[in-house]
Amino acid sequence: MNWLERYVEGVKRYLPQKNREDVGEEIKSVLADKREAEEEKLGREMDDKELGKWITTQEHPMVLAAGYQERRELITAELFPLYILALKIALAIVFGLKALGAGFYILGPGEFEFSYIWGKLFGGLIENGLMAFASVTVVFHFLGKHISAKKFFENWSLSILPKSGAKWMTVPVGETIFEIIAYVFTLGVLQFVLVKKWGSWWDDRVFISPDLLNLVVWVQVVIALFLVHRLWLVIRPQWNISKLATNIVLTAFGFYVLTLVMGVDPMVQFDQALVTDHPGLNRTEWITRIIRVSLYIVGAVYIYEMGRDLYRMAKLRW
Repeated sequence: MNWLERYVEGVKRYLPQKNREDVGEEIKSVLADKREAEEEKLGREMDDKELGKWITTQEHPMVLAAGYQERRELITAELFPLYILALKIALAIVFGLKALGAGFYILGPGEFEFSYIWGKLFGGLIENGLMAFASVTVVFHFLGKHISAKKFFENWSLSILPKSGAKWMTVPVGETIFEIIAYVFTLGVLQFVLVKKWGSWWDDRVFISPDLLNLVVWVQVVIALFLVHRLWLVIRPQWNISKLATNIVLTAFGFYVLTLVMGVDPMVQFDQALVTDHPGLNRTEWITRIIRVSLYIVGAVYIYEMGRDLYRMAKLRW
């Protein structure tokens, strides 16, 4: 067996079984023509040593075989942008769930240990992240292999095209995913701490006003609606009039619920009998004041966002 035949066999090693022989014959024919052209330049036939040296100037057998594969990428080019977006979302969800676990541990009844928080947050993070990466990759590889992405993208509408304009029109997906994680965490806190009573260390010290508990459902509705809106932004990360109008309505609704919450007095009560230090400190008033200041900040953010979105809508209409 000469060097040319050995090279062809090396290429065939990386080819699918069904077309290995046909492709091998094609490659052998092409190389034979190249060899003849090289020998015409020399004016004689190459000896075994010269032929071996000439073969090494050709492509690596694996590289040459890749050109004859039906599919040469793990993720098709058409699906790759969507694959990257799905991968970011999956990894953000993994980290978000870890953060939720750490947060609920802090709020829970167990003894507080800082090292355990780090374990909750980063324990198994790499393993879960790799699992998410592998899962998303396998799904998109399957879609690219069994579903024709090119055919799927042939018919499309002009409505998907974003309007050119200011930089703010493009929604940062990373920030939106962070908001989604924060909303999910807040919903969890409201559901398990305020509504169902977690059994935490403060259960026998802090008593939440019944009027405030009645408003928790409306707060959860506001957060859930914002959550759906942010998922919409992740799917279509471009501000337009409909998204801005929806955000204004949601913000106004959230501001209304916020005013109802701020109208509750007192919001919480603290059992002074269970505390012996600083007997002169009115903890009920102190906790209520902290809550009100936090709500004032949220209200200011709502007002800013409504004004900002109204301005942006006016800019788009002009």
